[in-house]
Amino acid sequence: MAMYLNTIIVWALILLSNSALAEQHHEHRELGAHEHGIGSLNLVMEDKQLKVYLESPAVNLLGFEHQPHSSNEQKRLDYVLNQLKKPDQVINVEGGECRLTHYQVSNPFDQVISYESLDKQPSSDEHSDFDVEYLYTCQQPLALTSITISLFDSFNGFDSLHAQWIINSTSGAAVFDKHQNVLKVK
Repeated sequence: MAMYLNTIIVWALILLSNSALAEQHHEHRELGAHEHGIGSLNLVMEDKQLKVYLESPAVNLLGFEHQPHSSNEQKRLDYVLNQLKKPDQVINVEGGECRLTHYQVSNPFDQVISYESLDKQPSSDEHSDFDVEYLYTCQQPLALTSITISLFDSFNGFDSLHAQWIINSTSGAAVFDKHQNVLKVK
């Protein structure tokens, strides 16, 4: 129970610090806003577990946000889901003897969609998001040196990634891009 409460407190702190990140970069971005080209990455080290949470508009990964309409779009969705199951396509954890112990990748199109009437058609401005979680167990968490964000090489729909972290009693926030993609932990 204590671990569960600690996790809630850590995530609450991350959410609260999101507004500080936006102010720091003079952006007027709403909490949880859906912006094409931009994703969010939260990292929390708790004891020996590194929890990584990525949220991104589907367009950043797929090039579209609607249900797949063609076999090519379905193949692209299958490819992206497969790639996200390989965490090195998103991040690389260096030091700390960390190994992946769990992951969860949400398919944004697996949800049930309901409409108020049969005459109502799906909106053309629908927004779909991917949610990806990775859990690492680190044998030596204090030896963790850096985290390289590799998703810019894997998925070209990203302009930037807004990251927040609490790792080894240090918290921070930054905006990463293709040219600045390494989070130095030590």
